[in-house]
Amino acid sequence: RMFISAAEDIGLADPNAVQVVSSCAQAFDRIGLPEGQYHMSLAALYLATCPKSNSTIGYFDALKAVEEDGAEVPDHLKDASRDAVGFGHGEGYKYPHAYKDHWVAQQYLPESLKRNVFYFPGSTGFEASRRAEVLERREAQLSIKETDLGESNPVKAGLSVWSKEGEKRRKWISRAEGAASHRLKLARSFLFDSLGCGRSENILIIDPRKGFYALEAARRAPEGTIAALVETEEAKAQLDRLTSDLPELLRPQAVTPSLEASDWIEKGFGFSNFDRIIVCESTGRHDPSFDYWAYVDSALASLRKRENTSIVFFDFLAARSSSLSEMLKLNAAAPDTKTADLIASLGDFELTYGGGPAYAREVLPQDEQKIEAVFRQRLATAGFDQERLTPSITIERLAYERSVSRAEMESWLSVDGEYGKAMLESRGQKFMDTMRGLLEGIIGAKLWPLYLSIVKY
Repeated sequence: RMFISAAEDIGLADPNAVQVVSSCAQAFDRIGLPEGQYHMSLAALYLATCPKSNSTIGYFDALKAVEEDGAEVPDHLKDASRDAVGFGHGEGYKYPHAYKDHWVAQQYLPESLKRNVFYFPGSTGFEASRRAEVLERREAQLSIKETDLGESNPVKAGLSVWSKEGEKRRKWISRAEGAASHRLKLARSFLFDSLGCGRSENILIIDPRKGFYALEAARRAPEGTIAALVETEEAKAQLDRLTSDLPELLRPQAVTPSLEASDWIEKGFGFSNFDRIIVCESTGRHDPSFDYWAYVDSALASLRKRENTSIVFFDFLAARSSSLSEMLKLNAAAPDTKTADLIASLGDFELTYGGGPAYAREVLPQDEQKIEAVFRQRLATAGFDQERLTPSITIERLAYERSVSRAEMESWLSVDGEYGKAMLESRGQKFMDTMRGLLEGIIGAKLWPLYLSIVKY
């Protein structure tokens, strides 16, 4: 019974409980009665006074889900030594020890279960020391969108994974998913570190990532109220799952666009008295089933009469973050004149083109003046007095490690792709050949720029 209790009732709150029970049982077997009762008593008292956690019960929920779903193990986790060629087994598997902190964002659940959560780390004992890191990694991985993976030429949906193109796509997604997760964690930390939210602030968040930003706000302002607009019912369900182990008063409140845009805040939360509104990734892509800006404008208008409310627009500058010229400048410590001129010429081309090869080309604000103009227009629409608006604009370049393969580098310069074709037309074949030689030097793990903007009113 004590062996069972050590795993079921104590669990990861004190993993040593199993060892203590085992040692006491061995001592009892050697000593016998009556003195052996001291060791049984020691084990019982140790378990009674340990911090407790029953998080191991999540295994049974996972087992039930797998049995009911009947899904297979994902191909990248199957034995590559037997059917790698015929069935693609093992293709795309990422070896965790080859990544920072021996962890990499990769999906291990079957496709039909990939949004499910079974393990909820406890908040006592040893498990508490791992809780924050586990939750942060999980939240970032679950909030990844298809557009975060940097696919400039999307492969047609339904492409067979057993075809050559299907295998290439799977390998590419496997690499990109890990980098996207790291970018999201960096960006979220930068945002909330910059804002310095108070513990008791009431914060309204326009959250396009299934509560990813709302979860961090709840950690930064545990004594306040966190309210969020998420874009779909699926996103709300995911947020509910991720916060199901939190006390109700500490959970972020969330609504979806099922409410009318004109009064969604009052109807959704019952109040509109917020200290801060954070509009996250407004220049990115949003669910097309609702009018995104109608909900943002309504939120801004509801806060217009509250003088002390801080308004924040937070965005990824995707075009600059995908720029090869920016990446080369980040990694070139002291380039010679010829290399510096080549990078500058590439930068001029990318400025005209609209970004680098890692993202679909989009029209995004790239400097302070354009960013301010975009958000000043939104505030004017919401009825704010433009003459009284004095924005504080921060553009920050962070850096993260990203792995580049030779095949990916070649795809950037391929004339079959939009980026490579435009470069050839703009700069010519000689420039392309010289650029290929320069990019040969970045194959492997390199630092990549991540440009972020924060506009505060």
